[in-house]
Amino acid sequence: MKVELPKDLSEVLVDLCQRTEPVFVSLYGDEIRWQALLHAINHLQQEIHHSSAQRYAIYCEDIVLFTVALFAVTLAKKEAVLLPNGQPAFLASIAHDLDVLLTDKSKVPSILPIKKVPSITPYIKPNTITPAVKVGSSEYDNLKIHFYTSGSTGQPKQVTKNWINLIEEVKALHQRWSSQINEGYVIGSVSFQHIYGFLFRVLWPLFSGRPIIHETVSYPENLLTALDKFSSLIWVSSPALLKRFDIDCSPGSLKGIKAIFSSGGVLPLLPARHIQRCFGFLPVEIYGSTETGGIAYRQQVCIDTPWQSFPTVNWRVTEKDTLSINSLYMSDEEWFDTEDKVQPVTENTFHLLGRVDRIVKIEEKRVSLVEVEICLEKHSFVEDIAALAVDDHRQYLACIVVLSALGEAFLKEQGKLALNQVFRKYLEGYFEAIVLPKKWQYVEELPLSSEGKLVHAELQKWIQ
Repeated sequence: MKVELPKDLSEVLVDLCQRTEPVFVSLYGDEIRWQALLHAINHLQQEIHHSSAQRYAIYCEDIVLFTVALFAVTLAKKEAVLLPNGQPAFLASIAHDLDVLLTDKSKVPSILPIKKVPSITPYIKPNTITPAVKVGSSEYDNLKIHFYTSGSTGQPKQVTKNWINLIEEVKALHQRWSSQINEGYVIGSVSFQHIYGFLFRVLWPLFSGRPIIHETVSYPENLLTALDKFSSLIWVSSPALLKRFDIDCSPGSLKGIKAIFSSGGVLPLLPARHIQRCFGFLPVEIYGSTETGGIAYRQQVCIDTPWQSFPTVNWRVTEKDTLSINSLYMSDEEWFDTEDKVQPVTENTFHLLGRVDRIVKIEEKRVSLVEVEICLEKHSFVEDIAALAVDDHRQYLACIVVLSALGEAFLKEQGKLALNQVFRKYLEGYFEAIVLPKKWQYVEELPLSSEGKLVHAELQKWIQ
C-alpha cells in the first residue's frame, strides 16, 4: 500500500501501468492485473474515441467490467454517467441526457443505443506487455463524471463532479486511515455504481495499491468464505447488513477483518456495539451525500457520539438549523445546503438531528417519497396518493391510496392482494425491488388540515 497517493489522474494511470501485483482477486482463485485491464480498456476506448457520442452511461454488475468501462470513457476524454440502477422506466426518464449505455447485462431495454463491455478473459495472459498510455499532466482532472440521485422535486437529479474532486476525496480518506489500516484486501457489500461504493470499493483501493475482491458479498456468511482465503480484509459495508449481522462466531474467528466502513444511513448504537463484540472494534460510519461527497465520520462509542468533519470540508449551520457544505469534493464552489438538521458541538463536530425534506433511506437506498407519489399518480387506478416511511424494527415504504373508479372496480372484483401486486409490478419499472412499498392502505380520502395540507401524524396511525 502506498504512503502518498498520486496528485492527479495522469499520475494514477502511470502508476497503475507500473504495478505488477493483482488489481482484482477472486474468492475462487482468479487474479487480474492492470496489464490485462488496460488491454481491454484500450480496445473499448478506441471504439469510443471514434464515436460522435459524448455522454456514456455506465451500468455494470461486474466490478471489473465497470472499471474497464469507466477508464475507457475517461481515456477517450468523454463524459461518464454512473447509473444507480438499470430499471427501464428510470432509463427512459433520463435517456434525453445520454448518448450510449455501456453495460455487461445480457438483457437491457432498447431505450438507448447499447454497447456491451467486452470480456476481459482474452487479455488474461501471463507476461502480457502493458500497452503504452500517453497522458499529459492533469489533462483528465477536469473531465466530468455524472451521478444520479433523488431530487427534492421527485425527479432524478444529476450531480456532476470533475475527476479532481474525486481524487481530492480519495486523498482525504487515505490521509485519515492509511496509517491505521496498513494492509488488507478490499471486500464490498455495497454497489460500486453509487458514490460511496465507487470511492471505497474502486477508486481508493486502485489509487493506493490495495487489491480488490471481485465478488460482492451480500450475506455475512460470505465473509467467512473470504477469510478462509484472505488473511486480511477491509469490509465496505452498510447499516442494513451490519444490523443483520447475526453470525455466532468463536473468539478470534473474525480477526482477519481489519476495518469496517459503513455509509448510506445512520447505524443504531446496539448494532454498532454488537459489531464491536464480534470484531473487537467499532465500524467507521461515513456521513455524506452524492452532492457533497464525504462530510464527516465517527465510531459510535455512545449514543451521543458526535460526527467529526473531514479537515478539508467547510461547514456551517443555516437559519433553518440545517447543514451547509463547501469542500474540494464538489465541482461547484458555492455552498450547498443540505436538508439535514444539525446541532454543533465543537468547531469540528456536530450531532445529526434528522432530515427535514422528503427523501428517505430504505435499506440504505435513497428514495424520494415525492417520486413514488408522482409515479403512482400516473396510474389509472389512482386518484390520490401519500407515500411515507414507516420505522417498525426495519424501515420500509408504505402507501395510502385514494382509488379512482377503475381502481375501486378492480379492488371489488379482484381483491386487495391482487391490487397490491398490480401496483408493485408497476413500480418495478422505476425502483429497485428492495425499496418497493411493503404496506398498502386504500381509503376514501387523505387526512388534510384546515390549510389543505396532509396531516402526516394521521397517516402514520392509519398504516400501523
